[in-house]
Amino acid sequence: MLSYANEKTQQHANSADLHSHICQANTLALLLAPIKSYVSLFTALALPSFIPLLRSQTYPTRRSLACEIAQSLIRNGTKISTESNLEAVFEILKVLIKEGQQQPAYTGAAGRRGQESDEAIEEQGWLARIVHLVYIPDNDTQFKVSSLPK
Repeated sequence: MLSYANEKTQQHANSADLHSHICQANTLALLLAPIKSYVSLFTALALPSFIPLLRSQTYPTRRSLACEIAQSLIRNGTKISTESNLEAVFEILKVLIKEGQQQPAYTGAAGRRGQESDEAIEEQGWLARIVHLVYIPDNDTQFKVSSLPK
């Protein structure tokens, strides 16, 4: 099902229908279904079509899913203990880490610094808490994780 959705998303990438609120809500529900169904979040993230389907989605859909994943990790206190799990989590959360809409450096005639929204501040708090969920049981894995590309 996910691979079919990925194929159709790629096929209609420039369609206005794909960017409609209803389509985005339905796609988000499709992406959240395995996350809510499986006992482990990492089982859902290991599905071969999950990450490619996520990559092909619009910014609001990717951001909504990243917020759900972050909240789920924190709520359940899910430990991230393998390199592959960490890579999968970062692949989803990167929309919150570096793809966020850039605020202008200065606003107004007085040149005051732009203020971050409350939502962005909350998301950054989630990311800070997720760092504490990374638990590496052995030194070899710790070395691999610390040398992941930035």
